Amino acid sequence: MKADVINEKLTFSKVDTTKRYYMINLSGERMGDYEICENVRKKWESGVSSDGNSNGNVNYDCTFDLKNKIIRWDDKNESHFNDFYLSNIITSQLLLYRLICMFRAHPEIEQDPYKTIWWLTIKHRKSGKKLTFGEWKGASGFWLPESSHTELKQPFKSDLEELLLFLVSDQIPHPYDRCTAGQIA
Repeated sequence: MKADVINEKLTFSKVDTTKRYYMINLSGERMGDYEICENVRKKWESGVSSDGNSNGNVNYDCTFDLKNKIIRWDDKNESHFNDFYLSNIITSQLLLYRLICMFRAHPEIEQDPYKTIWWLTIKHRKSGKKLTFGEWKGASGFWLPESSHTELKQPFKSDLEELLLFLVSDQIPHPYDRCTAGQIA
């Protein structure tokens, strides 16, 4: 197919050309914070393979109250006005990019990518518990073996909350000159 024929078929109805960034606004000053990053990173080990035992639904118990800067854990189908799921805040592509910036880790790529393309697993240093990030049907998420947030123990649970909030914050840095990961220098 010739390029001009391909270009005629392309549409961009979902792109707001008046804005430079989408979902998470990445414009503005460089706010990457290497000290926070290092403190969060010290609690997690990268370069870990998933063991396929991360199919619990804890992801669906977790919502972000960004106004109050907290993670809220609720039983399924409960909602609060200010709360969003991870997939409502950050695209799977930006999540993967931020995980790579933070952990310098390689994702696992699915060979049969019907519902998912990538996974990236890290391990909590204190508990040895594995945490898998990835995408499911294009949406960003995380997976653990547990089926309920009530099964998560401390300090893992508070370190997970800290990591999740950092991943969607303005302070998660790209390695270059305090750029927020995803921001253009």
